[in-house]
Amino acid sequence: MIMTGRGRGCGRSPVSAHVCVWAALSALAFIAVSSIIETPSDPKHEHNHRRRLGLLTFSAGPSDPKTVETIESRVVIEEQIKHMQERQDYIQQQNADFRNQLSVLGQQVGYEAPASSWPQQAIVDGIAPTAPSQMPPQVHIDGDGVLASQAQEMLQQQGGDDYRYFQRMSDLDLSIDASARDESGVKAECSRILVYLPDVIAERGHGSQINTYIQGVLAATYMDRAMLLLEPPLDISKYEGGSQFGCPADAFEEVVTGQRHTISFDFPMGLSRLIDQPTWLTRGCSMPCASKSYYEWKQKSNSYSLSGREMDMPEWECTSVNGQQISVVITGGSRTRAWFRRHAEAMSRNASPGGADPQMQRWATNIGATPIEAEIFARQSMSTKIWDYALALMNRSGFLKLQPWVARDVEQFVKAMDLPMDGTYTAIHVRRGDKLAVEARGNIIRYYSQRGYTDESNLPTDYIPFVHYLEQWDNSDACRINARGGEQPIKHNVYIATDDPVTVRQEIANLPNHITPNTVIWNECHQLTFYFNPTDSQAFHLNGDGEKGFYPNHKDAAERENCFTRYQRNIVGIADMMVLSKATTFIGEYNSNWGRVIRTLRVRLNLPSIEAGGNEAKQNELTKVLDTRIAWGSNVVREPGK
Repeated sequence: MIMTGRGRGCGRSPVSAHVCVWAALSALAFIAVSSIIETPSDPKHEHNHRRRLGLLTFSAGPSDPKTVETIESRVVIEEQIKHMQERQDYIQQQNADFRNQLSVLGQQVGYEAPASSWPQQAIVDGIAPTAPSQMPPQVHIDGDGVLASQAQEMLQQQGGDDYRYFQRMSDLDLSIDASARDESGVKAECSRILVYLPDVIAERGHGSQINTYIQGVLAATYMDRAMLLLEPPLDISKYEGGSQFGCPADAFEEVVTGQRHTISFDFPMGLSRLIDQPTWLTRGCSMPCASKSYYEWKQKSNSYSLSGREMDMPEWECTSVNGQQISVVITGGSRTRAWFRRHAEAMSRNASPGGADPQMQRWATNIGATPIEAEIFARQSMSTKIWDYALALMNRSGFLKLQPWVARDVEQFVKAMDLPMDGTYTAIHVRRGDKLAVEARGNIIRYYSQRGYTDESNLPTDYIPFVHYLEQWDNSDACRINARGGEQPIKHNVYIATDDPVTVRQEIANLPNHITPNTVIWNECHQLTFYFNPTDSQAFHLNGDGEKGFYPNHKDAAERENCFTRYQRNIVGIADMMVLSKATTFIGEYNSNWGRVIRTLRVRLNLPSIEAGGNEAKQNELTKVLDTRIAWGSNVVREPGK
């Protein structure tokens, strides 16, 4: 059933008809096709060839890899082929029915989709795309099974650099990583390595995973170590498809058939499916101690706790294939956070008062500082300035870089909205969900007590109302005067990222002074036009305690989730994070991991001040944070990742 109307992001909302079609086609792809993921074959055993016919797999036996085949009876083969054909017919009929429904929807919103945007035939291989342009244009039958066309332009496309980073291109210096690539793999640079295990906290949300990763980056660069991610192999991963971030179409081998498809052997798993580590961070190093299994690495990680008197991650020595001795520390999850808690004070304290701290100078160089910038950094004495300087350097160096397939799909998703990201806009993050029960309760009580409500058990709402976020705009900005001498309100495009879209939409509907259903005049001087993420049913954040959201449809979606739907939800979440990070003005709070991540990604170097030498008179200007306004809760900036 296709949902229409303002509550679902279609109809008269600012979301274009293109987005409605995008979401509807995605829903078809993800609901119509179920997936069964095969473990990839080990390339070391090339004799273990596999041929596919329908849903049947033929395997060459080990005794004679050239001739011996395990073959099921012809009756079984015919049944499998019949089953596949019936399945194709069924999905083709679903596509036809769905196209008819989409035509009706298009007429309702005044949009006629071009023929190229409709799926031309069933998705035989079960690979569900995330946008209409990602539909495989053709499939054909080859002797070894059903092959995706070589001309799948979608799989060859990559997201533009604008969508691989959470900063605008003008805020980045990509030459830092280019220089690192030219110098990568130097023997001395790979003698000290930090191995990071993302899977330890893979069940948590985007914000928590990225915050802990940020601490890992800071720890590795402070210790003067290359940082490498170690992911569990597919056969022991706890996630279908090998990653908590789901499966893009790019993840699969080209030969796919029926309900079976195979994850490519070399396709990134885990967090690495989302993040493409820059070379300045990995130093181009290979994983040390190549003979060790993932289980062995994890056992080493579990062998210490940093509790009691333990202060540092234990070091292990191993010898590379070329005889180099390598010092390795391994961390992840709570151990990364524990190490950071124990060392944060020392990291943000100048050990050479009045002079330049050599370790801080080396640390700054490791995260992309020029010699002058490293010198200035090494002379800082205030912890808040040190942290922001480090974060600004990391942001300029592009430490958080998305994989090309993620960037491609985020770009398609964001561009389908009407929000003019190239211009000035405001982004509001309204986080409720799992934050209501404990962490935000005190703030809610204080908010209402200041407004005369004294009965804590009988408050008007169990959340901070949306109108309070809008109070960040006041009457201090004088209204513009038009040519006739009348007041001309300042126009604001306002993007709202929330895990409670239904309630927030209703709160907006209850606001006074509406011009349109999504535009209001606020405090006489501000004209606010609201934009929402079009996929309301996907609005709850990836993973985390509140993953099942407020409403039954959220819970049902989580229970029906598979590798493809998880990827779609990942794209929706990352798109939100990108829009929030790049906003001219951000309104939110630091009570959630998301709010703290967004603040981290918005720290910038103040280059004119740094070029002037960073003298004492200008220390306050060494860094800046893009306009960030705290709607409620503490405005105290915590240590990175905390």
